[in-house]
Amino acid sequence: MKRYYDCRRNRLVYIGQEANPDMWDERWKKEDLLRLFSRSRNSLESELIRDMTAKYLPKRAKILEGGCGLGDKVFVLKQSGYEVIGVDYAVQTVGKLNKFMPELDIRYGDLRTLPFLGHVFDGYWSFGVIEHDYYGFQEIAREMFRVLKPGGFLFMTVPALSRLRRMKAAAGFYPAFREDSVDRSRFYQFAYSSEEIQELFKGHGFDLVEKQGWSVYKGVRDEVPGTHALMSLLFRYLGKLTWRLLKNYCNHSFLYTFRRTGVPHEDHPAH
Repeated sequence: MKRYYDCRRNRLVYIGQEANPDMWDERWKKEDLLRLFSRSRNSLESELIRDMTAKYLPKRAKILEGGCGLGDKVFVLKQSGYEVIGVDYAVQTVGKLNKFMPELDIRYGDLRTLPFLGHVFDGYWSFGVIEHDYYGFQEIAREMFRVLKPGGFLFMTVPALSRLRRMKAAAGFYPAFREDSVDRSRFYQFAYSSEEIQELFKGHGFDLVEKQGWSVYKGVRDEVPGTHALMSLLFRYLGKLTWRLLKNYCNHSFLYTFRRTGVPHEDHPAH
């Protein structure tokens, strides 16, 4: 995966393979679901998900996970006492999950046109979804606003232009992004500045409640070659401490918690 720095929009641009349903189905088809779900019971990520959700939503709250992938987060939230529905557009993966764990409510669907009435969910979780559309996430954000109840919470992880990545961009570690010289048909994702995400979602009717660094292991592994073994060791024995120390410096993503409070500005861009 090749990364470029777009200085005009202050983002990283990942070029390598288009993130479409076929790609996700191919990536996930060999995943050992039994091992994945077993591991998810006690992982640090699952602990953080449970803690963040419980901080803002009571048990039995109704939650949608948009872009649920392999369904392990749906499983974690259901096990934590929430009423959860997962939606994804990777049709083969959805079918596989429906057979493997039919007790989970996982449905095929398009996040830009969700098959739900308005104002029905107390919370909406989104793990690394909105960054994969080169032309922006305006339709997804509108649907997030529509299906959430007034005062509902949006929990969303998005790849970040972290402090480490900002320093590398300033030092010229990434080649410059030029639209006329890059094959956009192989676009994979953006890594956004937190300022841009906050501004864009403010325009869609969401107020930021808090944010924190997310996916530190990947953030270090991707940006500092040769650290895989060290990070594996640190996260095995000092996972939470390592995350706390590095989460605001070397994070791959930010976890944003927004509250649906305002009225979206229809002319607000999302690109």
